[in-house]
Amino acid sequence: MHAAVKQNRLLVWRVKTRFPELGALIDHADLFIGVDSAPGHIAAAVKTPVICLFGATDHVFWRPWTDDIIQFWAGNYQPMPERHELDRNKKYLSVIPAEDVIAATEKMLPHEARAIDLDSLL
Repeated sequence: MHAAVKQNRLLVWRVKTRFPELGALIDHADLFIGVDSAPGHIAAAVKTPVICLFGATDHVFWRPWTDDIIQFWAGNYQPMPERHELDRNKKYLSVIPAEDVIAATEKMLPHEARAIDLDSLL
């Protein structure tokens, strides 16, 4: 893993980590892409640029506190229900077009990054 990070590759992390490990990974990243969750706030705290996707949650109140962020709110793509009417089985994030997230990534990460699968390194 260390070698992959040192070679400026895109790191796709799909295994469980503890918060100290997660914080170290995010701290050394050029960009964090994720949903509204604790890791996005960690990225903001360590000054890693953030692309954050929000479903029906309050994207203004809960956003990571950083100016180095592009955020996507599902409500910009279709009307969102009021909080008390949320359907926990509905995938609100799915209305955010992948093309928009890719364009944001290209804007925030101007150099080329090559994707690797960490499972192949384990």
